[in-house]
Amino acid sequence: MNKSIFNIPNPKALASKIKLISFDLDGTLLGTSGKISSDSLKEIARIKKMGVAMAIATGRPLFSCEEIIDQVGVEGASMFFAGSLVIDVFTRIPVFENHLSKEVVKNLVKFSRSNKLSLELYTGEEYFVDQETDLIRAHAEHYLKVPPQVFDLDKLSKKERFLKAVISTVRGENTEKVTADFCKDLAASSVTPACGAVHPNVVFYNITSRWASRRRAFEGLLEYYELQADEIMSFGDAPADETFLKMSGIGIAMDNADPVAKEAANFITKSVEEDGIAQALRILYPLS
Repeated sequence: MNKSIFNIPNPKALASKIKLISFDLDGTLLGTSGKISSDSLKEIARIKKMGVAMAIATGRPLFSCEEIIDQVGVEGASMFFAGSLVIDVFTRIPVFENHLSKEVVKNLVKFSRSNKLSLELYTGEEYFVDQETDLIRAHAEHYLKVPPQVFDLDKLSKKERFLKAVISTVRGENTEKVTADFCKDLAASSVTPACGAVHPNVVFYNITSRWASRRRAFEGLLEYYELQADEIMSFGDAPADETFLKMSGIGIAMDNADPVAKEAANFITKSVEEDGIAQALRILYPLS
């Protein structure tokens, strides 16, 4: 089946119902440069003027997305922490949030220390590490844009609540298998491995509450914006984006997407490095 967005017979009619466009970030809106292309920003701004709202749906924390929120023109709720938090980005009022249990956090700290792994623990506004490692510094510099707070995680976990944890490993090393095996048995949690466009050899194990699903996040956005699912368009590239791509009226995967994301999508556009978002938006919202 040919899913190329460039073969749609009547794209303008297809997009006429859309009232909200949701963008994944890494590998979708952001390529190896870590920035949104000027063409994509131009097309997003043009379509926003037509009255279509914009949102982002990402595993990243809110505090690392402030510049992107401004650039895209998000004026309402978006999803962060892989579904742990749906929040109005201006009022900072959560639509919903789900925290990791204290027992899970305790086990994560113990596991990461015994295996000398890089662990990050996130609240809504900041994140904490036992000590800075090369992987943690790379994550902060190229993705989060915010340095971590260094703290005794065992002590902190007794008094703080966390929305997400991240364990970073290098692809192909023994620590990757050890972490994957540990995460399989992690109770009351949802684990999503992901790789960023800047460091494709680094695997980030994103750990959230089992009840913090992307399905719930999508439903939260529907409720917040008072929309039906067929009024949303979503862009994504990773297996984690499968839910949004399937549930949206129009789901568009990048050409660089994982096969799972391509299967879930209605259409496939060019890769992120080829300005796939800008090209798709020009097809669906022609200038003439």
